[in-house]
This record gives sequence, C-alpha cells and structure tokens, in this order.
Amino acid sequence: MHQYLTSTSIVLAQDSTDITFHSHVTFKHALSNPFLLDAILATAAIHLSTVEPDKTQFWIRTALQYHNRAITGLNDALKDPSSSDSDALSLSSMCMVTNCLSLSGKRLGGEEVDAVTELIGTRKLLGGVILCLNQTIIGAGGLRNGTFEIWRDQQLSNSLNPNDTVSKNFLTHLDSTNPVPGHLGVYFSQFSNFAEYQVKNDEFYHTTLRRIKEMSTYVESLTSEYKEDYQNSCTLLLAAMDIFKSNRGIIIAWPTLINEFMVTLLQTGDNIASLIFIHYGVALYLSTLHCFSKGAGKHLVETLSMALEVKCPEWIEVLNWARASVLRDM
Repeated sequence: MHQYLTSTSIVLAQDSTDITFHSHVTFKHALSNPFLLDAILATAAIHLSTVEPDKTQFWIRTALQYHNRAITGLNDALKDPSSSDSDALSLSSMCMVTNCLSLSGKRLGGEEVDAVTELIGTRKLLGGVILCLNQTIIGAGGLRNGTFEIWRDQQLSNSLNPNDTVSKNFLTHLDSTNPVPGHLGVYFSQFSNFAEYQVKNDEFYHTTLRRIKEMSTYVESLTSEYKEDYQNSCTLLLAAMDIFKSNRGIIIAWPTLINEFMVTLLQTGDNIASLIFIHYGVALYLSTLHCFSKGAGKHLVETLSMALEVKCPEWIEVLNWARASVLRDM
C-alpha cells in the first residue's frame, strides 16, 4: 500500500488532482471494499515489477494473484450492486483496466494467452467502466454529459480537509512546474532525462500519426463491402491521436468507440481489420510507454503481425515497423 500511495499513484497521474484522487479517494474506499483493495495492490505490484527488475517474476506472480482476487470480488459485488458501494465499483473497474493492460500476455502457470481474446475481454471491461460510471454519477446527468469531473471533485471534497492549504499549495506548484500539462506522471517518471525523453516521445508520436494517416489513405482506396467500417475505425483512431497529447486515455478507450462488427472481422482474421488493430496496438503502446503498463499493445501487435506476414507479405515493411515500435523503451 505504501508503494501505491507514494509512487504508483504519482506515475499514473495526469495532474495534481489525479494524485490527490488516487491517494485519498481511492485509498478511503479501498479500506472498506476488499475487491478495490486487491485491485490497487495488484497495480502496485505491477509497478514494483518494473522498479525491481531482479524480482520481476515475483512481483508479476503477486500482481496476478491480487488481480484474480479482485476480479472475483468485483464480480460478486456486481451481482448485487444495490447493496455495494457504487463509487468503489467504479474505482475498481477503472483500476482493473490499467491492470489488464499491464498484465497483457501474462497468466499464472505460464499458459498461452490469445491476443484477440484478451482484447475482447479488455473491451468488455472498458464497457463495464462506462456503465459503472454512468450509474454512479447518474444524478449529475451521466458520464457522457461531461460530469465525470463533477463526480470526481465531489469525491475529493468529501475526502479532503478544507483547511489543509499546505497540501493544496504544493500540488498547485507541481502543476505550474510541469512542462507537459495533462501528463504529470510522465514528467516525474522521466525527471532525470526528461528533455531526451520528450524528443524521443515526440518523434515516436509523429511517426505513429503519419503511419495511421497512410493506412487511412490506403483504406480510402479500397473497394470492399466493409469499407465504411474500416474508414470509421481509422477516423476514430486519428481523432484519438489528435488529442493524445492532452488525453492519452482516449487511445485506451478506442475499442469501445468503434463498431462492434470490426471486432467480429478481427476474430475472423480479416486482413484490413488486423492491419487497423496493429496500428491501434502501436498507438496503445505509445500511450502507456512512460509508465509500467508499457507492455500494452505489444502482445496484440506481435500476434497479428506474424499472421499477416504470411498472408500479406507485401506489407512486410509496415509490419516490421509495428513490431520494432512495440520494442522501444525510453
């Protein structure tokens, strides 16, 4: 728990409000909701697997144990949501998304994990997050009416001491000194070599954006009964990339925004759908590269690109780029 409160919550934060939200609101609800406690302990263990490389396997096993317990506990709580803490359900479901992405391709016992099945599971979990949040803040008009911030701020006001001006002033100072608004965790996790990191990250971003635009242009030239589905998916991915620098979470949410038929096409091995999801995998890796969930997208890219290399050898250059991208480390 100490790891989560003093380090993990900071790495995950977009701004000082996030730090306060994780360390006060989430912690408060976790004390009385074991499924949420297990979820954040899994998050902390995942983080420790990256900061203690000599103990990586130990911490991954620990994270998986907490993660599995959190899944069981959350499922039990969802069977009777009326008698459960709705705020804790929402907090836990958000935490579980981070954990699922971070643990991509990993299972206890070392059994093989299918990347597409894993993606579908994460997509369902993201849908559950939206449902939980909508139900939690329904009184404020629902998540899609832009009231997540209202709910978050209400939670903060209920958890904080209004007379604690020292903490408030310190957090405001952190925001004012952060050169990448919306990415406070990036700044702190890369503080010692931030200038070099920022140059590399910008280059990675612009290369990925260019590749997605090239793919979108290619899709425009196709003659296919599924062309409209392909185009809509590309448009949504480009839109997510356009606001990436201020909201990296939109990349994570992309699978919930696209038509479900695209997922069906992916399951059937459709080549163009696979190509689009490969580009999404690179964007997902980029969006989580700075923190401990940087394995997100890697499993998907490697699995889909190997299959496409056999079926579409003419795409080898872009497939090699995608595979190299998810091996990058800042």
